Amino acid sequence: MNWKIIFNELISRFLYFTILPIYRKFRPIKGCIILLYHKIPKYKFERIVKYLKKHSYFVTSIDELSRKNCIPNNTIIITFDDGYKSLYKDVFPIVKEYKIPVTIYLTSDYIGHDEPFWWDIELSRKIRRKNNYSHAELKKLPNNIKKQKILELKTNSFSNGLLSWDEVYEMNKSEFIDFQSHSKTHSCLLYLSTKEANDEIVGSKKELEKKLNKEITSFSYPFGDFNDEHVDIVKKAGYKSAVTTRCGINILNTDEYKFLRMTPTPHSVYRFASSIHGLISPDEYD
Repeated sequence: MNWKIIFNELISRFLYFTILPIYRKFRPIKGCIILLYHKIPKYKFERIVKYLKKHSYFVTSIDELSRKNCIPNNTIIITFDDGYKSLYKDVFPIVKEYKIPVTIYLTSDYIGHDEPFWWDIELSRKIRRKNNYSHAELKKLPNNIKKQKILELKTNSFSNGLLSWDEVYEMNKSEFIDFQSHSKTHSCLLYLSTKEANDEIVGSKKELEKKLNKEITSFSYPFGDFNDEHVDIVKKAGYKSAVTTRCGINILNTDEYKFLRMTPTPHSVYRFASSIHGLISPDEYD
């Protein structure tokens, strides 16, 4: 039994029924919270959406945020990075049922292929142990070397597939799904040359615009890693905004190429609601 989870849940329930109603009325969120998830079970996503709907949060899109001259209180944007197949079966039905906007940042070269991300391969831990690599060290390696080390283990076993293009095309027809760019191969930009980084940022935009017949206006930095050079590439490529993994609330003067995001735990609606209002840490994943 994990006593930490139980304790956090009890504290969150107490806050939800006592302090949170006061916060919602007298201390609303002053700005915009951009939620960051990768995958989420259908039932957990639905209860988050139900909570946001019930309490009249202003749920909008990245495009809308970058165009606004003012940000209403309690503004929420829901984003998903990478483009996992589970979004089609777990998130898309809820989006359609509740008519709630969601932004999905796609890693364009992985969509429509069976190849998983290296961190999703079930035996990737063996690669790190065999070569004495930490996760941080492994992500520095070029993609071809990571693939080679995976092949050395002679396994194709993985647990997390990516969206197919047919699924993306179907989802793209919905007015509530907004696909944007998460680079071509999810390589860490900090360890790429300027030319390679440009190819990741510009190439993904071009590919997605060609496939989806729409303008791609927002970029999500892979792993949340970037520097000023990458911001300049994003701007010159024609993106109107970019999102990070830095935690915080966006206000009017937040740099639109460094939008902040947070990942409030979806374990329960009590903890989710308490964390977006700052009553508990959004980083309590357990």
